[in-house]
Amino acid sequence: MHAKISPRSMRLFLLGIVVVFASTALWNDTGSVLAGSGPDLESRYAQTPPTIDGALSTGEWGSPLAIILNGFNDPTKTRTAQLYLRNSATDLYIALFLSEPSASGGDTLEIEFDTDHDGNATPGGEDALRYSNGPLDLYWQGADWTADAAQHGAAVRTPVSGGYIYEFSKPLNSGDSQDMSIPAGATLGFRIETWDADISESFRYPPDTRAHGNVAVEWAKWANLRTAPAPITTPPTLNDPPAGAQLSSLGATLTWSNPPGTTQYQIQISPYNNDGPGINLIRITESSYTVRPPAFGSSDANYVMLPGMTYTWRVRATSKGTFADEKDPEWGPWSEARTFRTALRDSSRIALFSPTNGATVTTGPRVVQWGNGDADVFYYEVQMSPDPRFGEAGAVASVWLNLVHAGVANPPNSWTTPVLTSKTTYYWRVRPRIQGDGAPVAWSPAWSIKTE
Repeated sequence: MHAKISPRSMRLFLLGIVVVFASTALWNDTGSVLAGSGPDLESRYAQTPPTIDGALSTGEWGSPLAIILNGFNDPTKTRTAQLYLRNSATDLYIALFLSEPSASGGDTLEIEFDTDHDGNATPGGEDALRYSNGPLDLYWQGADWTADAAQHGAAVRTPVSGGYIYEFSKPLNSGDSQDMSIPAGATLGFRIETWDADISESFRYPPDTRAHGNVAVEWAKWANLRTAPAPITTPPTLNDPPAGAQLSSLGATLTWSNPPGTTQYQIQISPYNNDGPGINLIRITESSYTVRPPAFGSSDANYVMLPGMTYTWRVRATSKGTFADEKDPEWGPWSEARTFRTALRDSSRIALFSPTNGATVTTGPRVVQWGNGDADVFYYEVQMSPDPRFGEAGAVASVWLNLVHAGVANPPNSWTTPVLTSKTTYYWRVRPRIQGDGAPVAWSPAWSIKTE
């Protein structure tokens, strides 16, 4: 007698599967990656702008980035700092805790911007803000930085144990032709320079930005600072299929409309009661996604949708310029949750492939194989038993019950039996696996094999 084989192991193969694709290299701005350019930095959007008061209040700036500034004349000398970057729709906010062994009234710190992000020194087109006993707005006049005719931005400094706290704010577009004029979401060159009056040395970030006054070298290396666009606050609008639609296949093309400013979207497609595989996907902006029907041997097929079952889908968007994972706070709200139902499939097109009905076989593990005119069915129930009624009239003999992912099976649409008992007739049958809120369908005809 044979023990009943539980379907649990194959069922777990499908339950709760989440297919996640995420791109971390999303796109390049025009001119955003320059030869010899420095690290990539990202400002986070500030719903509540920080206060420029020289105090790093808890929760005001978020998490810092640890950076190192190298000596201008002696690169072996360094300063460490904690850098904070935020922006609103109108202003850029920068805070820095800078290590400083000996505070001096002559110490300064300067934030410089290559505003058109082209690595070229454009007279009147580049911007800077310095703290030197107060804020000083600067622009590039052709050979060096010089004071702007009007002051835009704020800067404060607070001496603390082990260094200074600096806080800056600078308009993204003050309307002054000597200031930057960029929208939130743009990328610009970014650099920090501090002057330590006690040792007559400048320190710069990113590293190796030296040769002050030599324009060719002065502009050779910058960090790439991407400012954050205004966040998405409205959900995408779902278009097709209509709510509650009955599909004609085991694939679907889902369409929606994104809110303005969308750079990435997340789509979730979930089976009824999470009973089966689903999709959880983050992609660069588009307004449709196609779940391709299962197709054995096709690299484009998605083994996801089961027949006769309800699926729920929803979409959300973000304006973030770099990859946003699921927990990123810059995701906008989810769309409505909408349902559709996949096409029905039954056993009417299932046919025996091998062995032939009534064939005599050895007792070793045997491969039984079937075909199906509905080529998009990939998940099956298979029964085999010495009982031709498979236990429907009572416990006459043991029954093997198996769940088979026919696209994974080798060959497709097949199942390999355990070792069989000699001189025994076995009966077997197949039907598409229906899960969730779908109704089970009738079995195929029963076929038999005999062992020697």
